[in-house]
Amino acid sequence: MTIKELALRRLEADGAAFFAAAGRDAEAEVPGCPGWTVDKLVGHLGRVHTWAAQVVRSRTVEPISSRLFPEGPEDAFELRLNWGRERHAELLDALRGLDEDEPIWVFLPRSETGRGAFWLRRQAQELMMHRWDVEQATGDPQPLDAELAADGVDELLTQFVAPSASYTTKVASAGETMHVHCTDRDGEWLVRFTPDGLEVTREHAKGDVAVRGSAEQLYLLLWNRISRDGLEIFGDTSLLDRWQEHIRV
Repeated sequence: MTIKELALRRLEADGAAFFAAAGRDAEAEVPGCPGWTVDKLVGHLGRVHTWAAQVVRSRTVEPISSRLFPEGPEDAFELRLNWGRERHAELLDALRGLDEDEPIWVFLPRSETGRGAFWLRRQAQELMMHRWDVEQATGDPQPLDAELAADGVDELLTQFVAPSASYTTKVASAGETMHVHCTDRDGEWLVRFTPDGLEVTREHAKGDVAVRGSAEQLYLLLWNRISRDGLEIFGDTSLLDRWQEHIRV
């Protein structure tokens, strides 16, 4: 399955689930987004969808700030919820017309540089994470798609976290290593903490700490949504303690 096929399939399913869960309680606190309510999360996601759809439609190669776009109506939650559904539909329409290899501006320095695949992947990951968040806030979160979750671990490690020495060095910086091993999908990563940030390689190797679990467990753990209960942890667990304390993206 191509990233476009996977992304569109999950965007449709997770979008329907997100808005169904959000409609249950606008004022529920969202544990995965401290300080946010469901209402705030709906506005955030609608803004992201509006921004991404504009970038994709324009095929821009110049940066566009997400702050240029609103978070929807503020006077009634039902209006914001309907506005969010409309923005989601517009994003899907824009992404359906995007080829994976089309040149386009991207905002992560180590992404699929300048390729449409970036926006397909990122929007599917954004919605999957927040669908889980809103379901946790208003009921029981349903399982994540394992293929997309494994891809999300790779995106988090290689695109979001690796270039950011400003906070990764708070975890460690003297060459310490963390091995991340997915047990239900192909996927192993060796993360090395250096003074310049993370060095990430996709390989089987021994780390100072090793973390083994399903793609869903690893994704939620590394995004700081769940505790380590149920995962296999070996070695220097203080590295993982500091990851969970300092890594916020």
